[in-house]
Amino acid sequence: MKHAGWLLMTVASLTALLLLANRLRPVAPPSVLTASCADLTQPCRIPYGAQVVEVRALQIPSALKPFQLEVRGLAGPITARFGMVGMDMGPIALPLKDEPGGVAAAQVVLPLCVQGRRDWLLWLDSQAGRIEVRFVAGA
Repeated sequence: MKHAGWLLMTVASLTALLLLANRLRPVAPPSVLTASCADLTQPCRIPYGAQVVEVRALQIPSALKPFQLEVRGLAGPITARFGMVGMDMGPIALPLKDEPGGVAAAQVVLPLCVQGRRDWLLWLDSQAGRIEVRFVAGA
C-alpha cells in the first residue's frame, strides 16, 4: 500500500511537470511580411496572402505630433507598435479600434528620436501574423 502511494505521487508529479513544460515551451514567432511605404499619407496596399491590406496615415507622421493611423483588410484584433532598426522604442502596443467601413484606427504620436532619425518601422500584429511596414516620418 505504501508503494502504491509513492507510485501515484510520482505519476502525478511527472504529469504535472509534463503539463508545465508543454505550457512553457517557446511559441513559434508569427509569420512576418515586410513592406516599404515611402509616403504613409498615401494608401499603401500590401498583398497579404489572399487579401490586400491597406495602411494609411491621415496626417504626415512626425515626432511628437498626433496622427490618425488606419488599416483596412486585416481581421482584428490588431495592435500597432513603432520602432527603428537597431533601436528599441519600448514595448508599447496600441490597440486599433474597429470603425465603420471595415477600418481599424488609432490616434498615434511617434516619440522623438534623440539621434534625429526618421526611418520608422510599424509592426501590425493580428491573429494572421505580423506585417512590418517601413516608412519615413516627416520633419
